[in-house]
Amino acid sequence: MRKKVNPFTHLWFHPVDTVKSVLMERSFWGIFFLAFLGAWATSLFGTMDQKNMVTSSGDLPNSFIIIFAGAVGAIFALIVGSIFTAFFYWLAGKILKGTGSFVALYKGSMFLTFPHFLLFPFVIIYLIAYPANFYNTDLDQTAGSVTLAIIVVILAVICSIYTFIVGIVMLSEVHQFSKWKAFFTMILSVVVISAIIFACVGIFLGLTQL
Repeated sequence: MRKKVNPFTHLWFHPVDTVKSVLMERSFWGIFFLAFLGAWATSLFGTMDQKNMVTSSGDLPNSFIIIFAGAVGAIFALIVGSIFTAFFYWLAGKILKGTGSFVALYKGSMFLTFPHFLLFPFVIIYLIAYPANFYNTDLDQTAGSVTLAIIVVILAVICSIYTFIVGIVMLSEVHQFSKWKAFFTMILSVVVISAIIFACVGIFLGLTQL
């Protein structure tokens, strides 16, 4: 009988086993709830050092509204954003002879945000305790704000590395091919998405010239 692992602790030392266990044992909503904190943290991290969120008169946005908006954004990213991610992973994987289904890739794509759960409490504390510094890191810093900023940035880097690892393992497991093919599936997906974005921008700019 396969031993059930705790992904919150097991991931950091055994990422391959963790990804396999989650994909095999967790339902769609089980993976959604596992990934939610990470997606929420990622959404909030995206507002860090966004000076345009501060009004010209220096007024700061309400931290609790931003936190709530981040939760809504996280839900949208997991439910809707993962559909597009899964589609491109499915398409690129098929080109490389992968056998993964779209549904399995959809679940796996949601799980990509999971490592960022580690970032969540520190982003929340930084946002609530030092909102001015959170939105504008060029301002004079206190020892507390500097410490939190450093912790958040370091953890964001670590979580991003693990997200990449999780992505490689997930694609390899779902498509049933090598880690190298999984790597190139990710690269090919980025190329296709970038090409589509550039094409859309080009069409839009062309229409504005008419």
